[in-house]
Amino acid sequence: MLQLIISLIGLAIAIFAFIWLIDKFPSITKSMPLAIFVFILFWGAGIWVSYIAWWLGIFVAIIAFIVYVIKKKRPLEMNNDDTDIPNSEDNNESK
Repeated sequence: MLQLIISLIGLAIAIFAFIWLIDKFPSITKSMPLAIFVFILFWGAGIWVSYIAWWLGIFVAIIAFIVYVIKKKRPLEMNNDDTDIPNSEDNNESK
């Protein structure tokens, strides 16, 4: 099922890229074998791009889940010490 989805996304990428190419170079449609070859080349590139994007998305989701689990176990600690940041009211009182 995943291969079908990736192939369909690759087909959509190929269609958009081929339409863009025809818009820039309309003479490509004069040679039908060249047009078919370029479309199949775009389809393969679209499949490759969508496959890489899928793996990148899985990788980012795993990293985000790990960060979420670490932050859930050890929440961010807030220090309320005002010694590091001078307050404007304190500066006015000292003058």
